Amino acid sequence: MPSASALSLNAIAKRLGMSGPALYRYYAGRDELITELTSQPSRTRS
Repeated sequence: MPSASALSLNAIAKRLGMSGPALYRYYAGRDELITELTSQPSRTRS
């Protein structure tokens, strides 16, 4: 798993099936998104 500093908003958005700018509708920026992602329980893909 890459470190938080190696993640980009565009890579996260692509993984979620949306564009990078679309994430800003939900999060103020990269740091807020990373905080949210790391505070959630881990989910496995089925």
